[in-house]
Amino acid sequence: MPPDEVVGPGRIELRLDGRAVGVATLVVCPQDRTGVLEHVQVDDEHRGRGYGRILALAAFSRVDWATFVLRMFSYDPVAASLAELGYQSARVDGVFRQRRFASEEEQTQILDTLSSAGMDPEGLETDGWLYAHLYISRPAGAATELATVMNAVSPGSGTSLAELADPPPIRQ
Repeated sequence: MPPDEVVGPGRIELRLDGRAVGVATLVVCPQDRTGVLEHVQVDDEHRGRGYGRILALAAFSRVDWATFVLRMFSYDPVAASLAELGYQSARVDGVFRQRRFASEEEQTQILDTLSSAGMDPEGLETDGWLYAHLYISRPAGAATELATVMNAVSPGSGTSLAELADPPPIRQ
């Protein structure tokens, strides 16, 4: 049975006739509900029946995903995989500075990659920093609502979270 409250490592067991036939280990931050699925295992004789997927769904239902994706990469494959698990993903407006380039060679390579993909690096990566998009993935319907709230406080919006008097409700 899944624990009632996950603080630190969470162990989710799948039981058949009172016997554990699979387990998932999840670490969740209780403040923001982000987590890492560390391990999924199903006994050999019970594999191929979808039990691993059931364990992953049980684990994923406990967390929201906030993912920074460097501009040169697509989040589409990840969003498609999460959609199969009942998640909806939405991109927050704006870009988010990540880190300085490690070398001129790295910057040149990334500028070439962005240009090849038809993305304009001017004023962003040309200034010596990597930039990313932020994607929110939550149970279907909830991601768009959270992204809407976050768009109001994204870089360049001029709004802080404290100034949002009545943000739209976010379904849990």
